[in-house]
Amino acid sequence: MKLYIVRPGDSLYAIAHRFGVGVDGIVYDNQIEDPNRIAVGRALVIRDRGPNGIWGQTESAGYAYPTIRESVLRESLPALTYLL
Repeated sequence: MKLYIVRPGDSLYAIAHRFGVGVDGIVYDNQIEDPNRIAVGRALVIRDRGPNGIWGQTESAGYAYPTIRESVLRESLPALTYLL
């Protein structure tokens, strides 16, 4: 994963091309509301791709205390690889 700071004259297309990623991925990962307007100085997360061009995978784990509400647990489960 890389962090890129938007410079004057940048566009999402140019940034995506520079890093070899898709514009849609940058928009999604950074929750950009209007892809046609990005503020100079904004930090953007750019996900790395593996050697075969596929997005890298990240594993995440969570620990649930016995007192956690089931609704909170269900909401968090889709984002976890492991639950301890």
